[in-house]
Amino acid sequence: MDEIASAIACGFPAGARGRARLVLAANILPWDLRGISSFADPRRLVEIAYASLVELLGGVIPEARLDELEAQARRRKSQQLLDRAVGVAVARWAYDNVSIVLPAPWSTVSDPFRDLDHNGYADEMARQLEVIDSLEVEADVRARRLMRSYLVLARFTLRVARDGLYAVASGPLLVFLRDMGVATRDVTLELQRPRTDRMARLNRAIAVPPLPAKRR
Repeated sequence: MDEIASAIACGFPAGARGRARLVLAANILPWDLRGISSFADPRRLVEIAYASLVELLGGVIPEARLDELEAQARRRKSQQLLDRAVGVAVARWAYDNVSIVLPAPWSTVSDPFRDLDHNGYADEMARQLEVIDSLEVEADVRARRLMRSYLVLARFTLRVARDGLYAVASGPLLVFLRDMGVATRDVTLELQRPRTDRMARLNRAIAVPPLPAKRR
């Protein structure tokens, strides 16, 4: 991983290479290569990760590459936070449905949180929400844009689990609940409906002109 990071960092200005190598080795490549142990062709996965990063950074002027790399590192952090949010939400559901054996991969996803009690789950969810808020506040505009969809979904997943509102879900948690045969509806559609209604009313107002006022 250090060799890959060093090879990519060669494309940065000399003064930024040390920081770029650190960000790549500590924050980006571990996430991009997280499935390498079970990947059929590990070398191919490394080649894909390397080529993707080189192509991405190649589209940025050298002086701005470190900022882009930092933003990409934050995006990966937001993806990790979404994974943890799903893990604790699945574990919380299993806590209330102790007689049900979780199948793979959900058993693995929830393992880090399976030993918590009711108060432990509440504390863990509160802590994760604080981490999400801190990450968002500390990020620049580019990073916030890259993280937005993941952090929104992570917050929603945690609040669903915290409040026990498993009847509505979205993203990976929705997939899990449907795998377990739980009746749910995709809240993504519910969230979009008000805007859709507003747009429909606007379109009708444009398409149908008002009646002319009666002359006296």
